[in-house]
Parts: sequence; structure tokens; C-alpha cells
Amino acid sequence: LHSLPSARQNLVLRAWLRGLGLPVPSHRTLAAFRHDMLEAARDRIPTVDWPGARVYRYRGHLHATVREQEPVTMPQGDWTVGTTFDLGALGRLELVAANGVGLRREGLPVVLQVAGRNGGEVFRAAGSAHRRPLRKWLQERGVLPWRREQVPLVCIAGEIAAIGAFAYGGAHAAAPGEPSWRIAWRGRPPLTEVEARELAEVAGEGPLR
Repeated sequence: LHSLPSARQNLVLRAWLRGLGLPVPSHRTLAAFRHDMLEAARDRIPTVDWPGARVYRYRGHLHATVREQEPVTMPQGDWTVGTTFDLGALGRLELVAANGVGLRREGLPVVLQVAGRNGGEVFRAAGSAHRRPLRKWLQERGVLPWRREQVPLVCIAGEIAAIGAFAYGGAHAAAPGEPSWRIAWRGRPPLTEVEARELAEVAGEGPLR
């Protein structure tokens, strides 16, 4: 996109947005959009939105999404083993019988807690002796910044036992060969860079570089 003249940039951006089924911004908004996305420092994550659409720049790519009327928040509360936890627009959580993957069944409380991020959380992954900031864990795995607040944390006695369906840890992580419950996150949105690109490629409209 940087290599194109401004008039061509406008054409490419409009075609990209239309291909995604998103509204095209006014000429003035598009000019501000181009400036913010192309001129912001490399370590920034600029965001531009207008009615019906929002675009982020992250690690050299532009990602476009529908701009919701109300922000999508992650539901929180108690989750009873054997039931489904409804996350609303973010899908639902289920426990699937497994062996050596997930949360060990022995000693698992009947009620788990599902929470969202508040900042400052730490996570001790299965097999690790050390806790690490959750923020770093999400960054290293390429979870998109605007999706990180939408990742449910399954907690037991105040400790993070699972990060969505991605990872397990703490005192209740299953050992190899141990009867366990694996968390399935049904109907979730794409959360990582890789997932967003794969979904866009299937739809025929990838993120812009």
C-alpha cells in the first residue's frame, strides 16, 4: 500500500472494504484513515472507525471488522461442570472428556469461575515452574490486541486454570494419561493473526499489507 500513489491507495482501500461488505468512508475520513495507517510509528496500533466499520493496523497488516453499536463484553460468572457456559456473541464453553489434556477430573470443583481480564494477571502453564504475565503470553501467541479482552479465563480458587481453549495450567492441569476435561470453545471469533488471515483467505479478502 505504501508503494502506491494516493489516488491508487484510495481505490484499493475502497475495493477492499466493499469486498468485505463494509461501508466505505467519506473522502475526508478516508484521507485521515490513510494518514493514520501509513504514517503512525511501527510500534503503534492505530485504529480508525466510522459508522459500521473499524480498521486496525497490527504488525504491518490492516484488519477490518464491523463496528458494533455496543462493545462486545465477555460474560463472567460461575460455570457448573456438566453444563455449557454461554458467552453470548463470543460463543460458548463446553467440557469434553479427554485423557491427559485439559483439567484433571480428580479433585476438580463442581463450580468453576469464568472471568475476563482486569490487567496484571499471571499464568503458570502446565509443565512450567514459573508464572508469567498473561499479557506476555497473549502477545507471544499472536492474539490480536482488540480481541485480548474477549478471551475467557477459567479460574479455580483465584488461579487461572485455563485460557479459553488455548492452554491449561495451575494446580488442576492434567498430567499425561490422567482422566481430564478438555475445554471446547464453540462459535468463537478468530482471535490470532494466523486465524484472521486464514479466515480472510477462505473468504477471498485477506488483510491488506
